[in-house]
Amino acid sequence: MWFNENKKLLDKEKKYVKNFNVKNKSSLRFINNNNEIILTGKLRFTAIYKNDFLEDEYNVEIHFPENYPSEFPFVKEVDNKIDKNYHHSYNKEYDKRFLCLATDSELSLKFSKDPCLRNFFKNCLIPYLYIHSFKTKYNKNSEMEERPHGVDGILNFYYNYFDVQTPQIVLKFLYYCFNTSKITENTQCPCGSNISLMKCHYFKLVELNQANIKYIYSDYNKIEENYQIISRILKMSLKNKFVL
Repeated sequence: MWFNENKKLLDKEKKYVKNFNVKNKSSLRFINNNNEIILTGKLRFTAIYKNDFLEDEYNVEIHFPENYPSEFPFVKEVDNKIDKNYHHSYNKEYDKRFLCLATDSELSLKFSKDPCLRNFFKNCLIPYLYIHSFKTKYNKNSEMEERPHGVDGILNFYYNYFDVQTPQIVLKFLYYCFNTSKITENTQCPCGSNISLMKCHYFKLVELNQANIKYIYSDYNKIEENYQIISRILKMSLKNKFVL
């Protein structure tokens, strides 16, 4: 278990949580549940995005994977304040539904830049809670971006990340992401700029490779499968139209 192998990290996280509790009047605490460390309790936050200021609190359980901090934590909201139909995802390992804070690749990328609770709270968890609190309070979406579910959400992340607009281009980028050895000075960038990938989106690929590669593989397979299904439907529609 990570907390047995890395007591310095656990002490660092405990110190951060203690300071967070004082600053935000929260009551988070670490507990040992069947040899699993869980961070549980009331998480209170204040946040502002542009001109939208919010203050709210949630009762949460934060579960840490065995290889933490190589992978990000998972969060469960325990008071059903967040409707089960609102941005949740099922985790097979824990056999539980957790808050879907972002796509796995996006979370992994954000968390890898500074793998600790401070970064996770600031850039992953609190933005999710802010968006939910804003929608609940004002019955409308905030200006902070909220991704769609499923493959649409995965594509939305990559569209923004690479600044492109089609799944075909995303698939080409992801292919090069886990086949970097095939990138040469003559490899054209998939974005359509007509210049070398090395001089265009190469550093975006390098940055994306900081995320856990298993999530990128998974995204690739989901997008490819979805794209093939859509292509078959379109072909069937055209065929039927031609026959008619």
